[in-house]
Amino acid sequence: MSETNEVCVKTFPSRQEAEVAKNLLLAHDIVCFVSADDGGGVQPWLLISTGGARLMVSEKDAETARQILASNEA
Repeated sequence: MSETNEVCVKTFPSRQEAEVAKNLLLAHDIVCFVSADDGGGVQPWLLISTGGARLMVSEKDAETARQILASNEA
């Protein structure tokens, strides 16, 4: 079993926005997940105090993920 380090490639103000970006990365075969301290989506106001929903990827995929996200914003 290999150990990987996950890094945050982008932070979003809502879980929904992070999930959209997650699906974009998954479509490009980049394994990722959303980390959000919002009570499983039941308490979205908690994201204000925790800094938002974080889109996490493997450290080795981080640069590619950032490029994909940036090209989608243009």
